[in-house]
Amino acid sequence: MYTEVDTTISFLVKSLPTIYNNFYLEYIKQFIQDKDINKTQIRAITFIYNYGSISMTNLCSMLNIEKGSLTSMIDDLSDKGYLVRIRDKKDRRKFNIALTRKGELLSEDFIELLKESLEERIRKIDIDDLDSFIDSLKNIMGVMEKFEKDEQ
Repeated sequence: MYTEVDTTISFLVKSLPTIYNNFYLEYIKQFIQDKDINKTQIRAITFIYNYGSISMTNLCSMLNIEKGSLTSMIDDLSDKGYLVRIRDKKDRRKFNIALTRKGELLSEDFIELLKESLEERIRKIDIDDLDSFIDSLKNIMGVMEKFEKDEQ
């Protein structure tokens, strides 16, 4: 049993950062060069774009940052006009974060850059390797979904 756990941890530690770096991080760096935002901020904006209005707690979890850091970041992005705080209707002590039209446009621009860049890379991959890669990602996502269900 421990061998499987060690193998799984080793795989995740080695492969996920590589996937993240090769397919995402370099494009974040490229995209933000002439923008008034940082890497974590574009990640937050993209998460909100993909998931819709989101609680501070959920966004903290997705970004893996402390709530105090998130609050400062949200203040900055709000001041820049990328997002707004919306009071939670069920619990007035809580706020959800939503994008403004400016935030949506920024996220759409980033996602378009990501799509174009990935499409260019994918065209260079042999079809059998690509099928195998996609199947592997589907398997990983399926297992991760099972983990999430078990935690709930």
